[in-house]
Amino acid sequence: MNKPTLEETQFWLKNVLIYKGNLHEKLVKARSQTGYSMDDFIKKSNSIHPAQRLGIYSAGYTMRLVECMKASFPILIDFMGEQFFDTFADAYISTIPSTSWNLFDLGAKFPEFLEKTKPNASKMDINPDIIEIPIQIAKFERAKSEALHYEGSEKKKQISDPIFPLFGIDFENTNFQTPKCLQLISLEFQVHTLTPNSKKPPIKKKTLLAISRHQYRMKILELKPWQFELLKALKSNDSLTESILSTSAKTTIPETEIKANLLTWITVATEHGCIYIR
Repeated sequence: MNKPTLEETQFWLKNVLIYKGNLHEKLVKARSQTGYSMDDFIKKSNSIHPAQRLGIYSAGYTMRLVECMKASFPILIDFMGEQFFDTFADAYISTIPSTSWNLFDLGAKFPEFLEKTKPNASKMDINPDIIEIPIQIAKFERAKSEALHYEGSEKKKQISDPIFPLFGIDFENTNFQTPKCLQLISLEFQVHTLTPNSKKPPIKKKTLLAISRHQYRMKILELKPWQFELLKALKSNDSLTESILSTSAKTTIPETEIKANLLTWITVATEHGCIYIR
């Protein structure tokens, strides 16, 4: 067999590093994909077997990614404990290998992974909240990461206070937009009140949150259902009138009442980086 090219070497090593399974299973997979075996790449040594050398490198790859994930989920680590977090993060990386060069994308599907792999609490005779809270924390912390990552409203036209509350809003001709960084999430627990070293579990309460930035500072705002639906509508439609119509239909609140409430709430929404004028 010809000497493997750089591209073939990289492809083989990628299979060994990210394929799900133990080292033997990874090597079988890599050979089936490339036609090359471990002996084609790893030199033999009198001190350590090639499989051991490769195993160290493969394990180190996963460990480094787990360390990267820790930076994004500090509250979750504090709640679960570092050992439990490492176990779940390791399983996540092995089950859903990263396909992006950007480490920001590494933990994107972690909340979903925790949700899909959670055990059945009724079969374990434990409080289901103990299983659900880590999922909620992961969802919240991932949303915070995305709010910090994407473009905010810092360079956009801001709404002047108190012009709108005093003179009203031109609902027909004023177009509002939400910044890309705005994250709207629905939670079953008030995990946003947790801090590292929190001693008490979060209160179980349906909570709607807007997580965004204002003047480069993260802002977290609890929302009423109509506010949540309005911002969600504005994320896909910059027409304020159409967004109000959509919000009214979903909440059964009259349009006139939403418009009246918006006059006083719009400044709050702006100061929390939720909206700006296009």
